[in-house]
Amino acid sequence: MVKWLALLEDRYHPAERSRHSLEAISRSIEYDLEILTRAEEFPWDRLKSYDGIVIGRDALLVENGVRTDKLWCPEERQQELADYVAAGGGLIAIHSGLAQYPKEGTYRKLVKGTFTHHPPGTRKLLVKSSPSANHPVTAGVSDWEINDEQYFIDMDGDPLILAELISEEGEAAPAAWAHRHGQGKVCVLTPGHTAETWAHPTMGRLIANAMKWAGQQET
Repeated sequence: MVKWLALLEDRYHPAERSRHSLEAISRSIEYDLEILTRAEEFPWDRLKSYDGIVIGRDALLVENGVRTDKLWCPEERQQELADYVAAGGGLIAIHSGLAQYPKEGTYRKLVKGTFTHHPPGTRKLLVKSSPSANHPVTAGVSDWEINDEQYFIDMDGDPLILAELISEEGEAAPAAWAHRHGQGKVCVLTPGHTAETWAHPTMGRLIANAMKWAGQQET
């Protein structure tokens, strides 16, 4: 059975917003999913046993309820993650999986971007797929509306943008992109602040597609 690992939970994104939706998505495509909420339990010594990894947390550790400046994934570990993908592993970074990671670090280079800011609170957003992308991650996905944080991203290089988040004021920001890294694949989804977004059927379709693509089950 295809096996995935997910690391969730940070100061502003409790795992309960996403856990049940991720479990349901994995069941729907008959994948085995292991979910962790403690970064110290991340299985660095057996990454090769997973077809793919979901990162759904920011970079900073929390101690006694306070977010610190300590990284759960320091530079040498970021390199291990990049090596895992380069060897054929899949990586999906969702929402805060882009936040607070070092701007010059290997992880940023791996995902080809980093979160810079979002307008206060959540806002009504249109998630609009790029008609020219023609990519397995957005296969069968129509435009959809959500109330979520609109992440603005400092992009690296020229990854294939699969969808955009468009506000009612017309501001656009990347919603999804994908690229290859060595023999592996990386997909990034920027929505995901609210439980409602995670539970939306279209979000579920995107994540399922991303797992199949990044995990090498689809080309």
